Amino acid sequence: MIKRDQHGIICQHSERGTYDPSYMDGGDSASRTGIMALCGSEIDQSLLELFFKGAACLPVRHPYQKEYMDFSLFSRDQLMCLAAGCFDDYKVSFARTKLQRFLSVWTPPFLNKDIIMPQHLYHLHCCAYVDRYKDIKTILLGLVSSIFILVDILWNTLCVPWSEQNQLQCILIATHPKWLKLYCKLHPDWRKAVRDYWDSWRDQAEIGEALILKIEKVLVG
Repeated sequence: MIKRDQHGIICQHSERGTYDPSYMDGGDSASRTGIMALCGSEIDQSLLELFFKGAACLPVRHPYQKEYMDFSLFSRDQLMCLAAGCFDDYKVSFARTKLQRFLSVWTPPFLNKDIIMPQHLYHLHCCAYVDRYKDIKTILLGLVSSIFILVDILWNTLCVPWSEQNQLQCILIATHPKWLKLYCKLHPDWRKAVRDYWDSWRDQAEIGEALILKIEKVLVG
């Protein structure tokens, strides 16, 4: 069961069976909030903007836990999921504006220790700009990133299908349904992979089920 701190932000609670109510770790709060916002959670949609700090709107893992408020600790997997929460919903327009501000001051291809590949950059542009299909830069970036997205799909479905899939799934939902359809077709059991990840020691099955419903909606829509 997901647990939220006093600000309403999803945190990792202690391992199932050894629950300590005082343990609330926000190291992955940005990705959790982004995924749930993408899946339609109004609570998490309202919290997205808090993860972008200062005039430059630098993203952080948790906006209030001191050990996670430093941008230098932010990673690519957190950003891909957080940005996904800004995708296509008028309720997150302010957070989307902050994401746009961050993209305007940040210089790729590096995000701290992580490298941002074309498919990641395309994902960020898709999530940040409502008129992405009219923007020539985003269109060209999409064409370039296609081969990288395909490689990501093949690697994650054929080589490491039971590893964490959150980052790729968020990217596929935000880029184009055809990529998501290919991913689901090639994966031996993507629903099981989602459930195994979330309904294990993390004890956050609600996030996994919400993500499954979102993927299914995109597949038929």
